[in-house]
Amino acid sequence: MIERIIENWLDKANERSFQIPFCYVLINEGYTIIHSTKHNIMEMGKDIIALDSDGKTPCAFQLKNVKGSKLTLTEYRNDLENQLNSLVYNKIIHPSIDYNGKHKSFIVINGEIDEAVQISIDQFNSTIEERGLLPIKIITKGQLLKKFIDLQDKLWPTELKNIKEFLEIYVEDGKGVLPKEKFAQLLFNSLPFDKEDVKEKECIRAIASASVICSAAINPFTIYNNHFAEFEAWVIYLAYVLALAEKNKIEIDKIRIEIDISLSAIFNFLKRLCNEIIENENLDDKENPAITDIPLYKIKVTLLNGLMSIYGLWLRFNQESTNAHFNFVKDFCLNNFHKLKLWGEYAIPQFLLHYFFIREIDPTPKPDFILYSIVEGITFMNKPRNKGLLPNPYYNVDEILPYILGIEKTP
Repeated sequence: MIERIIENWLDKANERSFQIPFCYVLINEGYTIIHSTKHNIMEMGKDIIALDSDGKTPCAFQLKNVKGSKLTLTEYRNDLENQLNSLVYNKIIHPSIDYNGKHKSFIVINGEIDEAVQISIDQFNSTIEERGLLPIKIITKGQLLKKFIDLQDKLWPTELKNIKEFLEIYVEDGKGVLPKEKFAQLLFNSLPFDKEDVKEKECIRAIASASVICSAAINPFTIYNNHFAEFEAWVIYLAYVLALAEKNKIEIDKIRIEIDISLSAIFNFLKRLCNEIIENENLDDKENPAITDIPLYKIKVTLLNGLMSIYGLWLRFNQESTNAHFNFVKDFCLNNFHKLKLWGEYAIPQFLLHYFFIREIDPTPKPDFILYSIVEGITFMNKPRNKGLLPNPYYNVDEILPYILGIEKTP
């Protein structure tokens, strides 16, 4: 059952879907992850950079999503062939690597390869070996599937109820809100929280296995580019990883790489969301200004403002306050503050995030009035005998929207 679920996920997955769990597979096999990049035209043919189990040999991995069951010669010629040169010939430049001119190169695909493609790669390898470089190795779907199945090693949920939770998330259309309660329960059941004195090695292996569960379960949201759902899922995953480490008294440094991979993924979700906002010219519809006044629009802006505030704080922490994204985030948050809506206690952290971000870029007392506005809104909504009490934080926006629109009378 579990094997079929993983295989079905791999068939549908794109590069982003299996990049994070593949990193955890490499860690489990003794590799040290140095860098895991986002997917864009600047990745230079290397999605993942790692050190081999010897701790010295650099390795470069390029992930490729296959459109059908096999990588055909046409698809190879049109896309992957051009990336081989970058993968092999471009130097790995990273402060953690002492580059001596040679590195191992891997192509990782979620399908099999056509015989003609294998011949072309063999010919390419013959050419580069003559130049003293190491040949490219191919990791196909069958090998990838075995790595993920070996990783699970009885750590995947096997009870019918837990499999049902997984499938209920897995069959979502990916357009809506992540079913957080089901997802959190799935992760809880997949990690050894019910065991006492779990060994450090078992915990680390469970963390890696849970990353596969996380990626597979939210695949519909990944395919739909629902960056907010991906962001929520990996934040929940990271919270459970930290909880497991705390419960079993595992030092953070022992799982630092695992944490950094999750944080890198979360940061990239915010980055992609920022790009999407920049590209979406209809966020503020000037031709139909009435649309920007409806509650749904204001709720959307409130959520995006909070997320972009996190992103802005992260960029500032990384000392990237001069890049274009930071300037966009700053203008976006400042220009849209008057559109925010305190629709429930779920929205309070989003207002606070705005305050924390603005406090960093505005040294005047002005940001303090944001706190005043938040407190004033909460006390007004929750005052005695007021019918418009703020819904508690366990209500998602999709659950509370009918009451905000007046379709229902009381939550």
